[in-house]
Amino acid sequence: MYDEERWVNAWIEEDLDPNESVHVIRMTYPGFSNQPSSAPSGFSTGSPSNTPTFTLTETPTVSTTSAPSTVPTYFPSSKPSTTPSIKPSEAPSGKESETPTSAPSEAPLKNPTSTPSNTPSLDQSSTPTIIAQLDILKEIYDSTGGPTHWRANNWFQPGVHFCDFDRIYCVDDVVTEIRLEDMLLQGTIPTIIGMLSNLEYLTLEWNFDLVGTIPTTLGDLKNLQHLELDDTNLTGTLPSELGLLENLRYLEIEDVNNLVGSIPTEFGQLSKMEEMYLYNNDNLVGSIPSEIGLLTSLEYLWLSENMKITGPIPTEIGLLSSLKAFVVRGSTLTGTIPTQIFGLTSLLRLELDDTNLSGTISTLFGKLTSLQHLELDGTLLSGTIPSELGLLVDMVYLEISSVPALQGSLPTEFGLMTKLEELYVYDLQELAGTIPTELGSLSSLFELELRGNSKMTGSLPSEFGKLQSLKYLKISDMDTITGVIPSEM
Repeated sequence: MYDEERWVNAWIEEDLDPNESVHVIRMTYPGFSNQPSSAPSGFSTGSPSNTPTFTLTETPTVSTTSAPSTVPTYFPSSKPSTTPSIKPSEAPSGKESETPTSAPSEAPLKNPTSTPSNTPSLDQSSTPTIIAQLDILKEIYDSTGGPTHWRANNWFQPGVHFCDFDRIYCVDDVVTEIRLEDMLLQGTIPTIIGMLSNLEYLTLEWNFDLVGTIPTTLGDLKNLQHLELDDTNLTGTLPSELGLLENLRYLEIEDVNNLVGSIPTEFGQLSKMEEMYLYNNDNLVGSIPSEIGLLTSLEYLWLSENMKITGPIPTEIGLLSSLKAFVVRGSTLTGTIPTQIFGLTSLLRLELDDTNLSGTISTLFGKLTSLQHLELDGTLLSGTIPSELGLLVDMVYLEISSVPALQGSLPTEFGLMTKLEELYVYDLQELAGTIPTELGSLSSLFELELRGNSKMTGSLPSEFGKLQSLKYLKISDMDTITGVIPSEM
Protein backbone atom coordinates (compact mmCIF):
# COMPACT_ATOMS: atom_id res chain seq x y z
CA MET A 1 0.00 0.00 0.00
CA TYR A 2 2.90 2.36 0.68
CA ASP A 3 6.16 2.55 -1.23
CA GLU A 4 8.40 4.00 1.45
CA GLU A 5 9.24 3.04 5.01
CA ARG A 6 9.92 4.71 8.31
CA TRP A 7 11.51 3.10 11.35
CA VAL A 8 10.54 4.46 14.76
CA ASN A 9 12.37 3.63 17.97
CA ALA A 10 9.98 3.21 20.88
CA TRP A 11 10.10 1.88 24.39
CA ILE A 12 7.99 -1.24 25.02
CA GLU A 13 7.00 -1.92 28.63
CA GLU A 14 7.32 -5.69 28.55
CA ASP A 15 10.00 -8.33 29.01
CA LEU A 16 12.71 -7.95 26.39
CA ASP A 17 14.69 -10.61 24.69
CA PRO A 18 18.07 -10.96 26.49
CA ASN A 19 19.85 -10.45 23.18
CA GLU A 20 18.27 -7.09 22.38
CA SER A 21 17.78 -3.93 24.40
CA VAL A 22 15.26 -2.10 22.21
CA HIS A 23 12.17 -3.16 20.29
CA VAL A 24 11.79 -1.54 16.88
CA ILE A 25 8.34 -0.78 15.54
CA ARG A 26 8.10 -0.74 11.77
CA MET A 27 5.64 1.84 10.35
CA THR A 28 5.21 2.70 6.69
CA TYR A 29 3.94 6.01 5.30
CA PRO A 30 4.04 7.83 2.00
CA GLY A 31 6.07 11.00 1.84
CA PHE A 32 9.18 9.83 3.71
CA SER A 33 12.35 9.05 1.80
CA ASN A 34 15.86 7.74 2.37
CA GLN A 35 14.74 5.35 5.09
CA PRO A 36 16.54 2.10 5.84
CA SER A 37 14.94 -1.10 4.57
CA SER A 38 16.01 -3.04 7.67
CA ALA A 39 16.19 -2.37 11.38
CA PRO A 40 18.99 0.06 12.31
CA SER A 41 21.85 -1.28 14.35
CA GLY A 42 22.07 1.72 16.64
CA PHE A 43 19.48 3.25 18.93
CA SER A 44 18.40 6.11 16.65
CA THR A 45 18.31 6.60 12.90
CA GLY A 46 17.67 10.32 13.08
CA SER A 47 14.50 12.18 12.18
CA PRO A 48 13.42 12.54 8.57
CA SER A 49 13.71 16.06 7.21
CA ASN A 50 9.97 16.53 7.09
CA THR A 51 9.19 15.29 10.58
CA PRO A 52 9.83 17.00 13.92
CA THR A 53 13.47 16.91 15.06
CA PHE A 54 13.98 15.74 18.62
CA THR A 55 17.31 16.03 20.41
CA LEU A 56 18.33 13.80 23.30
CA THR A 57 21.08 15.16 25.52
CA GLU A 58 22.32 11.65 26.14
CA THR A 59 21.53 8.20 24.90
CA PRO A 60 19.33 6.36 27.41
CA THR A 61 20.68 3.18 28.88
CA VAL A 62 18.18 0.37 28.46
CA SER A 63 18.02 -2.42 30.94
CA THR A 64 17.40 -5.90 29.57
CA THR A 65 15.25 -6.72 32.57
CA SER A 66 12.91 -3.76 32.81
CA ALA A 67 11.53 -0.95 30.69
CA PRO A 68 12.15 2.70 31.64
CA SER A 69 9.67 4.19 34.04
CA THR A 70 8.64 6.93 31.63
CA VAL A 71 8.03 7.19 27.92
CA PRO A 72 10.38 9.63 26.11
CA THR A 73 8.73 13.07 26.16
CA TYR A 74 9.06 13.60 22.41
CA PHE A 75 6.42 10.97 21.70
CA PRO A 76 3.31 11.24 23.88
CA SER A 77 1.85 7.79 24.36
CA SER A 78 -1.49 8.96 25.69
CA LYS A 79 -3.54 12.09 26.03
CA PRO A 80 -2.44 14.05 29.13
CA SER A 81 -4.95 14.39 31.93
CA THR A 82 -4.94 18.17 31.61
CA THR A 83 -4.30 20.43 28.68
CA PRO A 84 -0.97 22.29 28.99
CA SER A 85 -1.43 25.96 29.69
CA ILE A 86 -0.71 28.40 26.89
CA LYS A 87 0.59 31.90 27.44
CA PRO A 88 -1.85 34.59 26.37
CA SER A 89 0.53 35.69 23.67
CA GLU A 90 0.55 32.18 22.27
CA ALA A 91 -3.18 31.52 22.51
CA PRO A 92 -4.73 30.84 19.11
CA SER A 93 -6.92 33.67 17.84
CA GLY A 94 -9.54 31.33 16.42
CA LYS A 95 -9.72 28.76 19.20
CA GLU A 96 -13.10 27.04 19.17
CA SER A 97 -15.04 25.53 21.99
CA GLU A 98 -14.20 21.97 22.79
CA THR A 99 -17.81 21.20 21.97
CA PRO A 100 -18.15 21.04 18.19
CA THR A 101 -20.55 23.58 16.79
CA SER A 102 -22.53 23.65 13.58
CA ALA A 103 -20.71 24.90 10.52
CA PRO A 104 -21.19 28.61 9.62
CA SER A 105 -24.09 29.43 7.38
CA GLU A 106 -23.96 31.75 4.42
CA ALA A 107 -26.88 31.05 2.11
CA PRO A 108 -30.48 31.86 3.04
CA LEU A 109 -32.30 28.91 4.53
CA LYS A 110 -29.05 27.06 4.57
CA ASN A 111 -29.20 24.75 7.50
CA PRO A 112 -25.85 23.07 8.15
CA THR A 113 -26.18 20.24 10.59
CA SER A 114 -23.92 19.45 13.49
CA THR A 115 -22.14 16.17 13.62
CA PRO A 116 -25.00 13.69 13.92
CA SER A 117 -25.59 12.10 17.28
CA ASN A 118 -25.76 8.63 15.77
CA THR A 119 -22.03 8.58 15.21
CA PRO A 120 -20.89 5.19 13.92
CA SER A 121 -18.63 3.27 16.25
CA LEU A 122 -14.94 3.39 15.50
CA ASP A 123 -13.70 0.68 13.21
CA GLN A 124 -10.77 -0.61 15.21
CA SER A 125 -9.67 -2.91 12.39
CA SER A 126 -8.79 0.08 10.19
CA THR A 127 -8.05 2.74 12.82
CA PRO A 128 -4.60 4.32 12.29
CA THR A 129 -2.19 3.99 15.19
CA ILE A 130 -1.27 6.98 17.33
CA ILE A 131 2.03 7.23 15.48
CA ALA A 132 0.29 7.13 12.11
CA GLN A 133 -2.23 9.83 13.05
CA LEU A 134 0.53 12.07 14.35
CA ASP A 135 2.43 11.79 11.09
CA ILE A 136 -0.68 12.37 8.98
CA LEU A 137 -1.43 15.53 10.93
CA LYS A 138 2.19 16.60 10.51
CA GLU A 139 1.87 16.15 6.75
CA ILE A 140 -1.32 18.25 6.72
CA TYR A 141 0.43 20.87 8.84
CA ASP A 142 3.49 21.06 6.59
CA SER A 143 1.63 20.87 3.27
CA THR A 144 -0.67 23.77 4.13
CA GLY A 145 1.89 26.19 5.55
CA GLY A 146 1.34 25.40 9.20
CA PRO A 147 4.79 26.47 10.44
CA THR A 148 4.70 29.84 8.65
CA HIS A 149 1.17 30.86 7.61
CA TRP A 150 -1.49 29.48 9.94
CA ARG A 151 -3.22 31.60 12.50
CA ALA A 152 -1.82 31.18 16.00
CA ASN A 153 -2.27 27.60 17.14
CA ASN A 154 -0.80 24.96 19.43
CA TRP A 155 -0.04 22.25 16.86
CA PHE A 156 3.16 20.36 17.69
CA GLN A 157 3.89 22.47 20.73
CA PRO A 158 5.84 20.65 23.46
CA GLY A 159 3.65 18.49 25.66
CA VAL A 160 0.48 18.97 23.57
CA HIS A 161 -1.21 15.70 22.63
CA PHE A 162 -2.53 15.75 19.06
CA CYS A 163 -6.11 15.35 20.32
CA ASP A 164 -5.65 18.71 22.04
CA PHE A 165 -4.48 20.45 18.86
CA ASP A 166 -6.66 23.46 18.02
CA ARG A 167 -9.55 22.50 15.71
CA ILE A 168 -8.96 18.76 16.22
CA TYR A 169 -11.50 16.53 17.95
CA CYS A 170 -10.99 12.91 18.94
CA VAL A 171 -12.88 9.95 20.33
CA ASP A 172 -10.69 7.55 22.34
CA ASP A 173 -7.48 9.04 20.88
CA VAL A 174 -8.80 8.66 17.32
CA VAL A 175 -9.17 11.78 15.16
CA THR A 176 -12.81 12.23 14.11
CA GLU A 177 -12.99 15.93 13.26
CA ILE A 178 -10.68 18.45 11.58
CA ARG A 179 -12.08 22.00 11.50
CA LEU A 180 -9.53 24.28 9.85
CA GLU A 181 -11.85 26.88 8.35
CA ASP A 182 -10.37 30.39 8.02
CA MET A 183 -6.96 29.31 9.34
CA LEU A 184 -4.96 30.95 6.50
CA LEU A 185 -3.96 27.60 5.05
CA GLN A 186 -1.52 27.97 2.16
CA GLY A 187 -0.54 25.04 -0.04
CA THR A 188 -2.22 21.79 -1.00
CA ILE A 189 -4.35 19.15 0.67
CA PRO A 190 -2.07 16.10 1.06
CA THR A 191 -3.34 12.80 -0.30
CA ILE A 192 -2.37 11.10 2.97
CA ILE A 193 -5.46 12.66 4.56
CA GLY A 194 -7.39 9.72 3.15
CA MET A 195 -5.74 7.48 5.77
CA LEU A 196 -7.72 9.06 8.61
CA SER A 197 -10.30 6.34 8.21
CA ASN A 198 -12.49 7.43 11.15
CA LEU A 199 -12.72 11.07 10.12
CA GLU A 200 -16.34 12.27 10.21
CA TYR A 201 -16.06 16.03 9.87
CA LEU A 202 -13.67 17.99 7.60
CA THR A 203 -13.94 21.74 7.06
CA LEU A 204 -11.29 23.63 5.11
CA GLU A 205 -13.36 26.55 3.79
CA TRP A 206 -12.38 30.24 3.73
CA ASN A 207 -8.72 29.46 3.09
CA PHE A 208 -8.17 31.46 -0.08
CA ASP A 209 -4.58 30.30 -0.60
CA LEU A 210 -5.46 26.61 -0.49
CA VAL A 211 -4.57 25.42 -3.99
CA GLY A 212 -4.11 22.22 -5.98
CA THR A 213 -6.73 19.62 -6.73
CA ILE A 214 -9.26 17.95 -4.49
CA PRO A 215 -7.53 14.66 -3.57
CA THR A 216 -9.26 11.56 -4.89
CA THR A 217 -8.22 9.89 -1.61
CA LEU A 218 -11.02 11.79 0.13
CA GLY A 219 -13.14 8.99 -1.26
CA ASP A 220 -11.41 6.64 1.22
CA LEU A 221 -12.96 8.46 4.20
CA LYS A 222 -15.86 6.06 4.49
CA ASN A 223 -17.03 7.52 7.82
CA LEU A 224 -17.05 11.13 6.60
CA GLN A 225 -20.38 12.86 7.22
CA HIS A 226 -19.57 16.55 6.68
CA LEU A 227 -17.26 18.12 4.05
CA GLU A 228 -16.73 21.82 3.33
CA LEU A 229 -14.23 23.13 0.77
CA ASP A 230 -15.86 26.44 -0.21
CA ASP A 231 -14.08 29.78 -0.71
CA THR A 232 -10.74 28.21 -1.60
CA ASN A 233 -8.58 28.38 -4.71
CA LEU A 234 -8.73 24.68 -5.51
CA THR A 235 -8.51 23.60 -9.14
CA GLY A 236 -9.27 20.59 -11.31
CA THR A 237 -12.55 18.69 -11.29
CA LEU A 238 -14.96 17.42 -8.70
CA PRO A 239 -13.57 13.90 -8.19
CA SER A 240 -16.04 11.12 -8.86
CA GLU A 241 -14.51 9.32 -5.85
CA LEU A 242 -16.53 11.62 -3.59
CA GLY A 243 -19.45 9.44 -4.60
CA LEU A 244 -17.92 6.67 -2.46
CA LEU A 245 -18.60 8.59 0.75
CA GLU A 246 -21.52 6.43 1.79
CA ASN A 247 -22.07 8.25 5.11
CA LEU A 248 -21.81 11.80 3.75
CA ARG A 249 -24.74 13.97 4.80
CA TYR A 250 -23.47 17.50 4.13
CA LEU A 251 -21.40 18.70 1.16
CA GLU A 252 -20.46 22.31 0.49
CA ILE A 253 -18.22 23.33 -2.40
CA GLU A 254 -19.08 26.89 -3.38
CA ASP A 255 -17.21 29.96 -4.63
CA VAL A 256 -14.41 27.80 -6.04
CA ASN A 257 -14.17 29.45 -9.42
CA ASN A 258 -11.21 27.48 -10.76
CA LEU A 259 -13.03 24.16 -10.63
CA VAL A 260 -13.86 22.77 -14.07
CA GLY A 261 -15.78 19.82 -15.43
CA SER A 262 -19.28 18.73 -14.51
CA ILE A 263 -21.17 17.45 -11.48
CA PRO A 264 -20.24 13.74 -11.30
CA THR A 265 -23.05 11.28 -11.86
CA GLU A 266 -21.51 9.27 -9.01
CA PHE A 267 -22.94 11.85 -6.59
CA GLY A 268 -26.16 9.90 -7.02
CA GLN A 269 -24.61 7.20 -4.79
CA LEU A 270 -24.60 9.51 -1.76
CA SER A 271 -27.75 7.93 -0.39
CA LYS A 272 -27.51 9.62 3.04
CA MET A 273 -26.97 13.11 1.64
CA GLU A 274 -29.21 15.71 3.26
CA GLU A 275 -27.65 19.02 2.20
CA MET A 276 -25.70 19.73 -0.99
CA TYR A 277 -24.38 23.21 -1.79
CA LEU A 278 -22.55 23.45 -5.12
CA TYR A 279 -23.13 27.05 -6.11
CA ASN A 280 -21.24 30.02 -7.53
CA ASN A 281 -18.64 27.89 -9.27
CA ASP A 282 -18.22 29.86 -12.48
CA ASN A 283 -16.55 27.17 -14.57
CA LEU A 284 -18.65 24.12 -13.80
CA VAL A 285 -20.32 22.92 -17.01
CA GLY A 286 -22.74 20.25 -18.15
CA SER A 287 -26.23 19.58 -16.86
CA ILE A 288 -27.82 18.58 -13.58
CA PRO A 289 -27.35 14.78 -13.54
CA SER A 290 -30.56 12.79 -13.45
CA GLU A 291 -28.91 10.59 -10.79
CA ILE A 292 -29.62 13.40 -8.34
CA GLY A 293 -33.06 11.85 -8.07
CA LEU A 294 -31.55 8.92 -6.16
CA LEU A 295 -30.78 11.12 -3.15
CA THR A 296 -34.04 10.41 -1.37
CA SER A 297 -32.80 11.89 1.93
CA LEU A 298 -31.88 15.22 0.31
CA GLU A 299 -33.48 18.30 1.89
CA TYR A 300 -31.43 21.21 0.52
CA LEU A 301 -30.09 21.37 -3.05
CA TRP A 302 -28.31 24.61 -3.92
CA LEU A 303 -26.92 24.86 -7.49
CA SER A 304 -27.27 28.60 -8.09
CA GLU A 305 -24.89 30.99 -9.88
CA ASN A 306 -23.32 28.24 -11.96
CA MET A 307 -23.64 30.19 -15.19
CA LYS A 308 -22.38 27.37 -17.41
CA ILE A 309 -24.78 24.72 -16.14
CA THR A 310 -27.22 24.06 -19.00
CA GLY A 311 -29.99 21.72 -20.07
CA PRO A 312 -33.35 21.03 -18.44
CA ILE A 313 -34.28 20.41 -14.84
CA PRO A 314 -34.34 16.59 -14.68
CA THR A 315 -37.76 15.13 -14.08
CA GLU A 316 -36.17 12.88 -11.44
CA ILE A 317 -36.18 15.92 -9.15
CA GLY A 318 -39.73 14.85 -8.37
CA LEU A 319 -38.39 11.79 -6.52
CA LEU A 320 -36.87 13.93 -3.77
CA SER A 321 -39.84 13.76 -1.44
CA SER A 322 -37.89 15.29 1.49
CA LEU A 323 -36.69 18.32 -0.49
CA LYS A 324 -37.20 21.65 1.28
CA ALA A 325 -35.12 23.98 -0.90
CA PHE A 326 -34.29 23.83 -4.61
CA VAL A 327 -32.23 26.78 -5.83
CA VAL A 328 -30.88 27.04 -9.40
CA ARG A 329 -30.96 30.79 -10.01
CA GLY A 330 -28.31 32.33 -12.22
CA SER A 331 -27.78 29.34 -14.52
CA THR A 332 -28.58 28.80 -18.20
CA LEU A 333 -31.12 26.05 -17.61
CA THR A 334 -33.59 25.61 -20.45
CA GLY A 335 -36.91 23.86 -21.04
CA THR A 336 -40.05 24.04 -18.95
CA ILE A 337 -40.65 23.63 -15.23
CA PRO A 338 -41.21 19.85 -14.89
CA THR A 339 -44.65 18.95 -13.55
CA GLN A 340 -42.98 16.43 -11.21
CA ILE A 341 -41.74 19.32 -9.10
CA PHE A 342 -45.30 20.09 -8.00
CA GLY A 343 -45.44 16.85 -6.05
CA LEU A 344 -42.79 18.07 -3.62
CA THR A 345 -45.14 18.95 -0.81
CA SER A 346 -42.29 19.57 1.68
CA LEU A 347 -40.80 22.31 -0.50
CA LEU A 348 -40.28 25.59 1.36
CA ARG A 349 -38.04 27.45 -1.07
CA LEU A 350 -37.97 27.43 -4.89
CA GLU A 351 -35.70 29.77 -6.85
CA LEU A 352 -35.80 29.42 -10.62
CA ASP A 353 -34.94 33.05 -11.40
CA ASP A 354 -32.41 34.35 -13.93
CA THR A 355 -32.58 31.22 -16.05
CA ASN A 356 -33.76 30.46 -19.59
CA LEU A 357 -36.74 28.42 -18.41
CA SER A 358 -39.79 28.88 -20.63
CA GLY A 359 -43.41 27.77 -20.80
CA THR A 360 -46.21 28.92 -18.54
CA ILE A 361 -46.51 29.37 -14.78
CA SER A 362 -48.50 26.24 -14.04
CA THR A 363 -51.70 26.26 -12.03
CA LEU A 364 -50.13 23.25 -10.26
CA PHE A 365 -48.07 25.70 -8.19
CA GLY A 366 -51.12 25.80 -5.96
CA LYS A 367 -50.24 22.29 -4.74
CA LEU A 368 -47.02 23.48 -3.08
CA THR A 369 -48.89 24.46 0.05
CA SER A 370 -45.77 24.55 2.26
CA LEU A 371 -43.96 27.01 -0.02
CA GLN A 372 -42.68 30.15 1.69
CA HIS A 373 -40.25 31.59 -0.86
CA LEU A 374 -40.74 31.68 -4.66
CA GLU A 375 -38.66 33.48 -7.29
CA LEU A 376 -39.53 33.33 -11.00
CA ASP A 377 -38.04 36.65 -12.13
CA GLY A 378 -35.73 37.07 -15.11
CA THR A 379 -37.05 34.01 -16.97
CA LEU A 380 -38.64 33.39 -20.37
CA LEU A 381 -41.97 32.32 -18.89
CA SER A 382 -45.16 33.42 -20.62
CA GLY A 383 -48.93 33.36 -20.23
CA THR A 384 -50.69 34.74 -17.14
CA ILE A 385 -50.03 34.77 -13.42
CA PRO A 386 -52.29 31.97 -12.12
CA SER A 387 -54.77 32.77 -9.40
CA GLU A 388 -53.79 29.44 -7.76
CA LEU A 389 -50.72 31.16 -6.33
CA GLY A 390 -53.11 32.70 -3.83
CA LEU A 391 -53.52 29.25 -2.28
CA LEU A 392 -49.96 29.43 -0.96
CA VAL A 393 -51.01 30.94 2.35
CA ASP A 394 -47.62 30.36 4.00
CA MET A 395 -45.82 32.46 1.38
CA VAL A 396 -43.47 35.05 2.85
CA TYR A 397 -41.48 36.14 -0.23
CA LEU A 398 -42.78 36.24 -3.83
CA GLU A 399 -41.00 37.71 -6.83
CA ILE A 400 -42.27 37.64 -10.41
CA SER A 401 -40.48 40.48 -12.17
CA SER A 402 -38.71 41.24 -15.46
CA VAL A 403 -40.65 38.55 -17.33
CA PRO A 404 -41.60 40.46 -20.48
CA ALA A 405 -43.92 37.83 -21.98
CA LEU A 406 -46.32 37.65 -19.01
CA GLN A 407 -49.79 39.03 -19.67
CA GLY A 408 -53.14 39.37 -17.94
CA SER A 409 -53.65 41.05 -14.58
CA LEU A 410 -52.55 40.76 -11.00
CA PRO A 411 -54.77 38.11 -9.34
CA THR A 412 -57.08 39.33 -6.59
CA GLU A 413 -56.33 36.01 -4.81
CA PHE A 414 -52.94 37.42 -3.81
CA GLY A 415 -54.84 39.00 -0.95
CA LEU A 416 -55.15 35.53 0.65
CA MET A 417 -51.40 35.32 1.33
CA THR A 418 -51.64 37.09 4.66
CA LYS A 419 -48.14 36.04 5.79
CA LEU A 420 -46.56 37.73 2.79
CA GLU A 421 -43.81 40.18 3.77
CA GLU A 422 -42.21 40.98 0.41
CA LEU A 423 -44.01 41.16 -2.96
CA TYR A 424 -42.15 42.09 -6.13
CA VAL A 425 -44.21 42.19 -9.32
CA TYR A 426 -42.47 44.77 -11.49
CA ASP A 427 -41.22 45.45 -15.03
CA LEU A 428 -44.02 43.38 -16.57
CA GLN A 429 -44.71 45.54 -19.58
CA GLU A 430 -47.69 43.48 -20.72
CA LEU A 431 -49.39 43.21 -17.32
CA ALA A 432 -52.67 45.15 -17.38
CA GLY A 433 -55.68 45.74 -15.13
CA THR A 434 -55.91 47.55 -11.82
CA ILE A 435 -54.08 47.17 -8.54
CA PRO A 436 -56.26 44.74 -6.53
CA THR A 437 -57.82 46.27 -3.44
CA GLU A 438 -57.36 42.84 -1.81
CA LEU A 439 -53.67 43.63 -1.38
CA GLY A 440 -54.80 45.81 1.50
CA SER A 441 -55.36 42.59 3.48
CA LEU A 442 -51.66 41.75 3.55
CA SER A 443 -51.10 42.92 7.10
CA SER A 444 -47.55 41.53 7.28
CA LEU A 445 -46.42 43.21 4.03
CA PHE A 446 -43.14 45.06 4.50
CA GLU A 447 -42.19 45.90 0.90
CA LEU A 448 -44.32 46.19 -2.24
CA GLU A 449 -42.82 46.90 -5.64
CA LEU A 450 -45.05 47.43 -8.68
CA ARG A 451 -42.90 49.84 -10.70
CA GLY A 452 -42.56 49.60 -14.47
CA ASN A 453 -45.93 47.94 -15.06
CA SER A 454 -46.82 50.60 -17.59
CA LYS A 455 -50.13 49.11 -18.74
CA MET A 456 -51.75 48.90 -15.31
CA THR A 457 -54.48 51.47 -14.75
CA GLY A 458 -56.65 52.96 -12.02
CA SER A 459 -55.51 54.41 -8.72
CA LEU A 460 -53.85 53.30 -5.53
CA PRO A 461 -56.49 51.55 -3.44
CA SER A 462 -57.45 53.32 -0.23
CA GLU A 463 -57.17 49.88 1.40
CA PHE A 464 -53.40 50.34 1.31
CA GLY A 465 -53.90 52.48 4.38
CA LYS A 466 -54.38 49.24 6.34
CA LEU A 467 -50.84 48.10 5.57
CA GLN A 468 -49.37 49.11 8.92
CA SER A 469 -46.20 47.06 8.38
CA LEU A 470 -45.46 48.58 4.95
CA LYS A 471 -42.14 50.44 4.82
CA TYR A 472 -41.36 50.52 1.09
CA LEU A 473 -43.77 51.13 -1.80
CA LYS A 474 -42.34 51.52 -5.30
CA ILE A 475 -44.77 52.57 -8.05
CA SER A 476 -42.54 54.58 -10.42
CA ASP A 477 -42.88 54.37 -14.22
CA MET A 478 -46.62 53.69 -13.96
CA ASP A 479 -47.90 56.74 -15.79
CA THR A 480 -51.38 55.30 -16.21
CA ILE A 481 -51.98 55.17 -12.43
CA THR A 482 -53.98 58.26 -11.47
CA GLY A 483 -55.25 59.92 -8.34
CA VAL A 484 -53.45 60.71 -5.10
CA ILE A 485 -51.77 58.67 -2.43
CA PRO A 486 -54.50 57.65 0.04
CA SER A 487 -54.49 59.71 3.20
CA GLU A 488 -54.67 56.49 5.19
CA MET A 489 -51.05 55.80 4.20
